[in-house]
Amino acid sequence: MNTNNDVLKDNSNIGRNSSPAKLDSCIGSPLSAFKMELNLIKVYDPTLLSSSKVYQINGTLSRYLGDEGTIQHPQYLFAPLPNQRKKASFRLNRNKLMTRCYEVEGMVYQKPAVQDNSQQLQLF
Repeated sequence: MNTNNDVLKDNSNIGRNSSPAKLDSCIGSPLSAFKMELNLIKVYDPTLLSSSKVYQINGTLSRYLGDEGTIQHPQYLFAPLPNQRKKASFRLNRNKLMTRCYEVEGMVYQKPAVQDNSQQLQLF
């Protein structure tokens, strides 16, 4: 029989000894019990950013929207994916991009498509 102390002791090592290049993470709803290994690739070149790739920034899965600013002071726009805790889009300068941004290998963002007008008609 497991007690609450046993469960806390067993979960205390989660996330330790993991390199920035590999993290074990549960993705999805809290009810899903599967684990997925994320292979993270550090972003060194901002010209390789793509709107179809998924990036992990400060633990949030995000997609790249574009860049703005000047040539001397560029800013890179990101938006969190659906079902992430963070909801608002955010900007990173070049230095923060180099230190905080990782590309998630194998994950591709596909914009959800509306099947038909049934969702819009349900509002009326």
